[in-house]
Amino acid sequence: SRTGKSMLAEAVAGEIKATLHAKGSKQNFTYMPITAEMLMLYGIETIINYANTIKPCIICIDEFDLSG
Repeated sequence: SRTGKSMLAEAVAGEIKATLHAKGSKQNFTYMPITAEMLMLYGIETIINYANTIKPCIICIDEFDLSG
C-alpha cells in the first residue's frame, strides 16, 4: 500500500502516449484507472468489453484485493 503502483502505471501510460505523439502516430491511446468499486459494480467482462472498443489502452485495476 502507498508505494506508488498506480502513479507508476499512469506515468508509463503517459510515456507511451507521448512516444506515439512524437512519432507522429494518429493512433489514440487510453489509460483506464479502474477502482475495486467499479470492478464489483460493472464486472470484469464489461470492463474488458469496453476496453476492446477503445483499444489500445492500459487498464489499471487499483486495490484489486478489495474486490473480494
